[in-house]
Amino acid sequence: MVRELWQSLVCLTAADGTCSYGSGIQSVLWSDAEVFAAHDELLVNAMMLLTTGYAAGLAVGKDWEDPPALLDQLLGPVHEHARKVACRAALRPTFTLNSLVPLDVAA
Repeated sequence: MVRELWQSLVCLTAADGTCSYGSGIQSVLWSDAEVFAAHDELLVNAMMLLTTGYAAGLAVGKDWEDPPALLDQLLGPVHEHARKVACRAALRPTFTLNSLVPLDVAA
């Protein structure tokens, strides 16, 4: 049973100082029910938030033309990181994709 849903917020700042914000609702149960069932709800939400933060950090200094181009650069490394954070080699890609929503919206 889901008792709480976390919202993540990402801010991207362009070279000219312009900021754009994106938010997303984390849904670990929807993203990977096995991860959700294996851990405390607070912990699984923290795992997804850490994955979002990792992705935002990787985005710093990247050149990209549009949001899909940015996500193409990030998806592989972020998914590998998410596997480690969740201690799950078979982590569903939807977990990582859900963690990338705020970054995608900001982009």
